Amino acid sequence: MAGTIMDKFLIAPFTRGLQSDLVPFMLPEDAFTGLNNMYIYKGKVKQRPTPRLLNTADAAGLSSRLKMNVGTTDLVTGNLAMTAASFHQGTVAIGQQFTVDGVTLTVWQANGDMKTTNPAVTGTCNVGTKVVNIVNATPGTPVYWYPSTKVMHISAYNKHGDILEFAFDQEFAYRYDPTNANGPGWIGRDTLWTDSAFYEYQTENYFGALGAPDPTTAYLFIAKYTDPVRYYNSTTDAFVDFIPNYSNVADTSIRRCKVIKQYEGRLFLMNTVEYAGTPQERAFKNRIRYSEGGNVFAADSWYESTVAKNKGGFYDLPVNEEINCAEILNDRLIIFCKNSIYELVPSGNPIDPFLWNLIDSNVGAKKNSVAKVANSLLFVNNFGIYVYDGKNVNKIDQQIADTFESAEYRNGNIYNDVDEGLVYIPYAPNVNDRYPTRAIIYNYINNTFSLFDDYFMSLGILGHSNTGVPYNKLVSMIGTHQGYTLLLTTAPATYKNGISCHITNVHRLDADNISLTIYNHNLVARSSSIRVVNSALNGLNGSYHIQEVIDANTVRVTNNTVVIVDETTYTGDANVLTIDTKLIATKQFNPYMKNGYGLSLNKIAFNVNRTTVNGKLDVYLQPNGAPVQPSAHELYPGDGTLDTEGYDPLELRQGRVWHNVCIPCTAESVAIVMSQSLNITLDDNLPFQQLTINAIMLYTEPAKYI
Repeated sequence: MAGTIMDKFLIAPFTRGLQSDLVPFMLPEDAFTGLNNMYIYKGKVKQRPTPRLLNTADAAGLSSRLKMNVGTTDLVTGNLAMTAASFHQGTVAIGQQFTVDGVTLTVWQANGDMKTTNPAVTGTCNVGTKVVNIVNATPGTPVYWYPSTKVMHISAYNKHGDILEFAFDQEFAYRYDPTNANGPGWIGRDTLWTDSAFYEYQTENYFGALGAPDPTTAYLFIAKYTDPVRYYNSTTDAFVDFIPNYSNVADTSIRRCKVIKQYEGRLFLMNTVEYAGTPQERAFKNRIRYSEGGNVFAADSWYESTVAKNKGGFYDLPVNEEINCAEILNDRLIIFCKNSIYELVPSGNPIDPFLWNLIDSNVGAKKNSVAKVANSLLFVNNFGIYVYDGKNVNKIDQQIADTFESAEYRNGNIYNDVDEGLVYIPYAPNVNDRYPTRAIIYNYINNTFSLFDDYFMSLGILGHSNTGVPYNKLVSMIGTHQGYTLLLTTAPATYKNGISCHITNVHRLDADNISLTIYNHNLVARSSSIRVVNSALNGLNGSYHIQEVIDANTVRVTNNTVVIVDETTYTGDANVLTIDTKLIATKQFNPYMKNGYGLSLNKIAFNVNRTTVNGKLDVYLQPNGAPVQPSAHELYPGDGTLDTEGYDPLELRQGRVWHNVCIPCTAESVAIVMSQSLNITLDDNLPFQQLTINAIMLYTEPAKYI
């Protein structure tokens, strides 16, 4: 139909997000078959929130890492000898680091010299005996140890409005102290938890006498199933074991629990391990213990009603299932077992103060997999994503069900970024993934889904800036597998991810390839791009695509320039940040299909937010349902580049610009795919610009194709 005036079809606003439950040409106009590291926000397709260091002036990220003070160098020699006691009996391992007055020492072998960023300051480490020696450092200077294990939990201790932040790795707790003169950032405490990467922490603030505004009555309780419940109080500034007795009979105490919650002025311990009359531990996975109202510390606060009236007690749910988590909704305590949901409500009877009711006998939640969103509870199990609104349990993931069906490889723990209205649901899509590598993102404001490539282990909140000034509102913060913490922000100075791990060693494999030793990494071959920063080794800094995952601690990348003479050439100074691989794939468009015509697409116009520095997206078409991955014979490449910077002086003054991409195509239907090739991803600037698409305009005419 040559010579006809082209029709224009506007696709905006975007309200649907990722959808894979229908054939692509049957999807709504503003739905997407692929949405990776982008998401729907207020009608736009927007780049994901970008993690950044807590203090961007600290390029090496030391103030963003969990660390322990393990001693001070000698006032004369500058030496420090450390033993197991120096590390509070914690684990010393290859891949860990020490810092002293700006010098970093890296443990890269089981016994021997450490790598050092200053050859005048040396060190040795024996990981078996936990004997570490640092020689010739600045006299009288604190030495910090970075255990470099995963950040398992981030919590806020709410001292009646005054927020103190804590983070927990596999063995220790750390308090955020941004103004510490000797080492600002996270400072570890000497209390040792059992080293376990499997059992998660749960924390709960308890406000003593029914919330009396006295800091001495504010406590942070911590539950980890491998250890006794512990509590922290800012007055004593210490973690104390909490093993309450539930009777005046010997050997009747609550030893441990998995779930902890404050409700109706009482503290609840659920899924408990107890002494039941003999000093032998017994597990009660369906048990709910509760304390006296307003007091958990008296000798009889947890006594059962058969021993003392109006004190504590317990309920055993009528199912042989583990209690995995609990949350308060509409003044009711909602308790999630593995395959069922119950509620506790006040009875008005001081002797038997609660009534329990069954909510659902077929659906439950995994551990730490419940998030409060608006006036509902969103939760996850091996079969999907659900919302309980106080009346009904509804499954909400039907439109992305095929994305979620690899249940056996999922990880628990979901996180709610309240500021952005996003729930993060991390999962490991491959059987060999030791950590989550992706996250399903649910935007509960828009009711849309998308996918992020994510490597974080935990998410919490930060209440203070790196100068110690309280934020106007709490900021979401993530923890990584190597002890880094990063702020999640949608308005950063740059859209470059903050560093998430460090490189222990570099080794040349052949003329074109080097190996990077990154202990306990979570990088995936052929789908991970990284950027190496902060190294003084000439030719090492830059962007790379992972060519091969050699093992759990080593990856191979292509590099034929960096000079590596021997194992001592690299000093242990390099860090790694991940580069987001962006993908936007639309539905299969054909506005003429209902009339029996094909589609002739002549031009696509994109309305994008203008960027100061150019950002690019590769644009290509997929006619007639071609696969998402490009191949030469299935695509119409054309002039397939979308730029985001202004083209002329007029555009340089505009916040939004229309940019055209001309890719002529005639087909039954056609999808538009926007992504970033390796040429863009590995560029020094192009992948780090903000990308926001406000609208898409199709210039079309009917074609006799069908």
